[in-house]
Amino acid sequence: MTRVFEVDRGVLIRILLVVSVSVLLVLITGARFFYLTTALLLGVLLVNGLILWTNILLLVSTFHISASVLTAGETLTIQYRLLNNSILPIFHLSVKPVISKELGEVEFDFRHYVFRPYEIQEIERHLRCDRRGFYTAGEIVMKLSDPLKLMTWTMTRLKPIEVAVYPRVYPYRKPKLEAVELFGARRSSDQRKEDQTSVKSVRKYHEGDSARSIHWALTAKMAELQVKEYSNASSKKTYVFADGYESPQIAESPSEAKASALRFDGIAEVAASILTVLLREGTETVMLINDRRRTEAHGRQYRHLGLFMDKLTAFLPDGPLAFPEFLSRESRRFQEGAELIVICGPLDPVMQETLRGLVKRHFRVICYSLDPEWDAIDPHQTNGLTLSLQTVKNLQIFRLSEASALSKL
Repeated sequence: MTRVFEVDRGVLIRILLVVSVSVLLVLITGARFFYLTTALLLGVLLVNGLILWTNILLLVSTFHISASVLTAGETLTIQYRLLNNSILPIFHLSVKPVISKELGEVEFDFRHYVFRPYEIQEIERHLRCDRRGFYTAGEIVMKLSDPLKLMTWTMTRLKPIEVAVYPRVYPYRKPKLEAVELFGARRSSDQRKEDQTSVKSVRKYHEGDSARSIHWALTAKMAELQVKEYSNASSKKTYVFADGYESPQIAESPSEAKASALRFDGIAEVAASILTVLLREGTETVMLINDRRRTEAHGRQYRHLGLFMDKLTAFLPDGPLAFPEFLSRESRRFQEGAELIVICGPLDPVMQETLRGLVKRHFRVICYSLDPEWDAIDPHQTNGLTLSLQTVKNLQIFRLSEASALSKL
């Protein structure tokens, strides 16, 4: 808690001037009237100070928020309860909560309140959280003044409460791509298809294992049921790449900086929508963001969604590598046949060539490109996509004017 004591110098100087004149007249004339005037003014100042001091000591405040986790677009309700636990009223109290963010600060204005003795007031303020991010709530600034407003006591009470605003999630239907075959394996439409021509290992039988996978020869030898484990016909994992690279040439003007920030918020929203569906379906998922920290998250169950959301909420477009280069580097570590979901901004020739190269390396690629100008272009035009790229097998490209267009695919 921080405290600041302020005095209205102009009013105080005028009162002290009147008191000084009264004292001077008392000394010169000895009249009772000036004695009474001086005593009255000093008494008013004393009572004024005692009221303020009592208000400061006996004012009680508590702070609450409606939720610690929200989705962008939802409203955060800030509730604070103030109790005047004194026999004296509070004549002037101004209160405002402060919501801090990593990239700035959003402040409410001060609101004025008057309290009767032992009165409780519950006050609500509402904040619409339009953008993803981590906020710190719990700071209240209160200004108490005496009845004459000669003195002001400012108190800042801080009870840190973390508020996470997750990206918006839109309905999403995943397109299907045929799995890529490996050497000696059949082509399968199911990415979790096992290659029964390649035995990876043998283990003990567990309840629920298929009878077809029993290794009968080894079972007879060990007198205990043994089952075969097969290699996968293709990778089980789905990799979701989100573009976190911002060109140094961007953000030359405030309008360009705002457009860039909204584009990366859109990338986070598309990624959040896709990840929600993948984890709900039980798909083994890896998310990679080419920001400065090379953000990575792994999960397979829906309960892991919070981890992915935290990463998407926190990421900043500060990646040191251009997105095509990041894709090429990271994909070298993946098993052939893996499915890559790429979320990026407008497609340039370098990015198009990178996507073609990924398909040549036997990856299945789905690309979502956020291009604000796409809505104003004839949908029958290729908008820079070469015909050869549009007809590449195991590659699907979707152009989105905004993240919400994902639900219309």
